[in-house]
Amino acid sequence: MPTLHAILTSLLTAGAFAALGFLAKYLAAHTNSKAIQTLATLASSAVPFVERAYGDLGGSAKMAKAVAFVDASLKRLHIPLAASDIEAAIEKAYAEATANGLLKPYAPAKNAKKAADKPAPAPVDPAPATPPATPATPAK
Repeated sequence: MPTLHAILTSLLTAGAFAALGFLAKYLAAHTNSKAIQTLATLASSAVPFVERAYGDLGGSAKMAKAVAFVDASLKRLHIPLAASDIEAAIEKAYAEATANGLLKPYAPAKNAKKAADKPAPAPVDPAPATPPATPATPAK
């Protein structure tokens, strides 16, 4: 009988280790899934926020602001992700926002050409050409 007991104990131990391995893989996949969902949500929030708050900046500066916003939020949630993953999520969120008409597409080359084609405005002279007329003083 000790042999049967040893065999059953070995099987139960192997089964327990297999179950723990499966559980660890499941938890890792589930955690990654939640991290990816959180990243997508934060990126979707960051794109319109940065567009409103920093609309006068160029595309790369806006990307840096959006990455900083998402990265800080992820750190507060204790979710470590690479900057390249964050940038990819922001690019995707930007593409979805422009496709849905929520944002206007950014076209730097087109805007730069229009600005280059326009003549520079004439400088404004701070002193007027003729002094303003002084009002006449009333007679007493």
